[in-house]
Amino acid sequence: MKKLLGMGLAIVSFCLILPLSANAVCSLTGQVVRVYDTATASTAYMRTSGLSNVYFITGTTDSDLRDALRNCQNSGQRCNVLGTATSCPASGSIGTATAVTINP
Repeated sequence: MKKLLGMGLAIVSFCLILPLSANAVCSLTGQVVRVYDTATASTAYMRTSGLSNVYFITGTTDSDLRDALRNCQNSGQRCNVLGTATSCPASGSIGTATAVTINP
């Protein structure tokens, strides 16, 4: 009985941990330097340091997130952007933006 209970507990624990790793996101804080809009989507370019030449790119089709990214650009304040990439790259795309926090 204890062995069966232990196996059941291990399976439940694994099932609870698996979704957490699948939903991992890339979180970057920096300045949005440009937002490029098209008819269907927006692309934002940001950098984590004012002295850095490395840019990160994120995109969105959500108008509220586009407005938040545009506000970050216009205000010049640092913003935190969550992207769908499972880990943050050294440069390049962080995936689709899922949340934007202005002046974190």
